[in-house]
Amino acid sequence: INQTTAQIFNNGIINTAEPLFDNVTDLNIVDDVLEIKGPLGSNIGTLTLTNSTISTTSIDAGTIVLSNNSTLSHPSATTTAEYRLEITAYTLTIDSTSAIDVSGKGYLGGNNSGGGAYYGRTLGNTTTGGSYIYSGGSYGGLGYQVSGYQVNSIYGDLANPNESGSGGGGYGSAYSGNGGGLIR
Repeated sequence: INQTTAQIFNNGIINTAEPLFDNVTDLNIVDDVLEIKGPLGSNIGTLTLTNSTISTTSIDAGTIVLSNNSTLSHPSATTTAEYRLEITAYTLTIDSTSAIDVSGKGYLGGNNSGGGAYYGRTLGNTTTGGSYIYSGGSYGGLGYQVSGYQVNSIYGDLANPNESGSGGGGYGSAYSGNGGGLIR
């Protein structure tokens, strides 16, 4: 969509390889929940989220404003896909009720949406080498190890992350936590 001012009001999921919005002066997203499995936009003058939850893979804007309980995130990993949120902005303003949050958006934990009954998923989106039975996932440091059960190998740089976090190991009907997502 290429226009001077654009607004989104319909909830939904959009799959796109190209930016949804390009060269938009003001993009105001109000009272909306939207998942974009691709870039929200490029060359946006000002992006304002008001009482909205937006999940996308990238945003390129001069100014980004999150207000009134807004959340910016990226789509959750699946057994076949992983995502990241890449933000390019000159000015970023987040009020006290809003957040950029990718908690639990990384590799799947054991028993989560096909994550594997006992093993959490890890680097490469595989269960091979993943944390096992209640052990925590690792990223930039070793996850918690339970009773000698396997913890996935440490990978990544805690100070300069470039991969998603690993999911923890599950057991039986117990679900384990997904790893953290990635913001760049």
